[in-house]
Amino acid sequence: MAAAEKKKKDIKEEAEDENEKESDDKPEKKGSMLKIIVIVVIALVILGGGGAAAYFFFFKAKSPAAEKKQEAKPQVAVFLPMDPFIVNLIDNDAERYLKVVMQLELSDQMMLEETKKVLLIEKG
Repeated sequence: MAAAEKKKKDIKEEAEDENEKESDDKPEKKGSMLKIIVIVVIALVILGGGGAAAYFFFFKAKSPAAEKKQEAKPQVAVFLPMDPFIVNLIDNDAERYLKVVMQLELSDQMMLEETKKVLLIEKG
């Protein structure tokens, strides 16, 4: 009878081992499926973002305002030379003077004419 009980015990242990193996396999499958789903979702987000970026940078039609900016001629700077002036720097040890020569950089010819009028008014 001891042999029969031993066989029953062995059969129960084997059955428990098989149940443990099956129960161990199921959580691994769930975990692996979850990992696959997460990887697929991340890949889709990355590919979707790349596709959207490519569309906006390469395929989207440019607005007329952007085309006009590209066609506009670059502005040429206009310079207005100023008269040099001398400044006396007060120093007890020696005579020191500072001579300053300046030029104004203006955006266009119309600003040059207006600036000359203002300078003539101030001088006169």
